[in-house]
Amino acid sequence: MTLLLVAIGMIFFLALFLLSLKKPKLMFYISIVLLLVWPSYIVYKAGVLPGMTLDRIFLLVLGISFLINFLFKNNFIVRFKPYTKEIFLVISMFIWMLFSSFFADNTIKSVFASINWFLSGPFLMIYLIAFFKNDNDLKSVILVILFVLIIINSLGLIEMINKTPLFKNYLITETESTLLAGTEEKLRGGIYRIKSVFSNPLVYAQILVASIPLWLSALLSTKGLAKVFILINVIITYILLFKTDSRAGLALALAMPMLFFYISLYKRKRYFILKKIVNFILLPLLLILLSINIYMKFDDANQMHTLSMEGKIGQEEVSSLARILQIKMGLDVLERHPIVGQGQGEALRELEPLRSIDNYYLTIILSTGIVGFFLWLFFLLKIFQKGVKSIRYYNDPTVKYYTLSFLILLIYYTILSIDKGNNLLFILAGIILIRFKLSHSNQELKI
Repeated sequence: MTLLLVAIGMIFFLALFLLSLKKPKLMFYISIVLLLVWPSYIVYKAGVLPGMTLDRIFLLVLGISFLINFLFKNNFIVRFKPYTKEIFLVISMFIWMLFSSFFADNTIKSVFASINWFLSGPFLMIYLIAFFKNDNDLKSVILVILFVLIIINSLGLIEMINKTPLFKNYLITETESTLLAGTEEKLRGGIYRIKSVFSNPLVYAQILVASIPLWLSALLSTKGLAKVFILINVIITYILLFKTDSRAGLALALAMPMLFFYISLYKRKRYFILKKIVNFILLPLLLILLSINIYMKFDDANQMHTLSMEGKIGQEEVSSLARILQIKMGLDVLERHPIVGQGQGEALRELEPLRSIDNYYLTIILSTGIVGFFLWLFFLLKIFQKGVKSIRYYNDPTVKYYTLSFLILLIYYTILSIDKGNNLLFILAGIILIRFKLSHSNQELKI
């Protein structure tokens, strides 16, 4: 029986591999659906490496077929020429992650975590760049993403009605301890917080709020019943976002018009002075004030549990102070490992008694050091720069929505370290880069 299952598995893997070589775009679509929808709290187990689940099998097939094309297909590498800087930055960060892994307590686990980060993030962007070339290709990718969001909304509605985690009975064992929050009911003030197929209400909120610009872009480009259907999904998205009880998600949803206005500043030359004021005065001032506020609360963060026991602070303040305490302790650890960090997946190694880090940027700098952190920031800035250039110079009407969604994912990472959103983040990065290239090429043809 075991041999039969192994044989079936090998035949299935071979069939997927051949399909990937023959229909690379179709395999990418299927992989997007699985990566974004697969219940992440089922596959991550505490203390062991992630299992080879269906989404990872498809990702592995994509990786092998890409490598075959890269090595043996004529002129395949030429496709990456317009994106050299961005690809160089993410590959450099991946190599640095692997290097940092040799300073981790568990080198093998850290190496696997680095590979997982690359395959489920940067590789998706690189694959997209390699096989998707025109507007119709990108529209197909966006349609698949919207299809995924419809599934997520539908499952979210089911969970909202049932008030219990989805797939609760399908864990590997009934007593399985999970790294990403398990299946315990998430309550705040006695209210159930939905998480759909994700491990955590905050992860779900991040995906929901980042999906709003994509829905709005589709809403503006459709007519008739399709527009009504999309509008219904926008309303459902806001309802589900409210049911996650994520303060950051709701704040970003309310601040979205302001973020949209900020991105629109790059569209018109008459906003040049206002844009400079925002970028070089208001934003730095905001960051300075925020940093001072965090520093002033370091003492309160150290006494957080005492203040909570005495009833001097509520649950919301405890949550905020816990994040400040993570930053304070993280900075102390960074002083001991400033250059290479502690290795991917080991950011918590010297942060006991903390059990989590609620800031992806803090996680990156603790894992890969200052070098890895700045490689990450430079890459993000390059993508954002390409997005605003498409808006400013080429008047691309759709890129502002993709750039806004990209920006929202990044802002939300200031209160979340679980990197499930990287799937969507790097797909959007690839779309922004391709749109910039197409807009630039069209402009040259006009000239």
